[in-house]
Amino acid sequence: MNGLMTEQNCGDLIIEGGGCVVAGTERQTIEHVIVANRGEWREWPLLGGELRKMHHGIAGRMWASRAREMCREAGVAVSRVSVGDDGKITVE
Repeated sequence: MNGLMTEQNCGDLIIEGGGCVVAGTERQTIEHVIVANRGEWREWPLLGGELRKMHHGIAGRMWASRAREMCREAGVAVSRVSVGDDGKITVE
């Protein structure tokens, strides 16, 4: 899936050579899906991993499987999402 690339931390468009960069956006889509809260997109009101709610605790047992399904619904083929003991999220 190709689209406009944005900066990872701030969301600004990446500009090179006087134009916007168009490239594969799978990682960007996964990041947006996991970070988004439910209801942020009108077209898909149930889509969103609500990562910000996990700041003060570990996700529920089913969070990883729900996040995997949400990524698939957004069009990215994800085989596994896991949360490590240190809170690091791994997407394969």
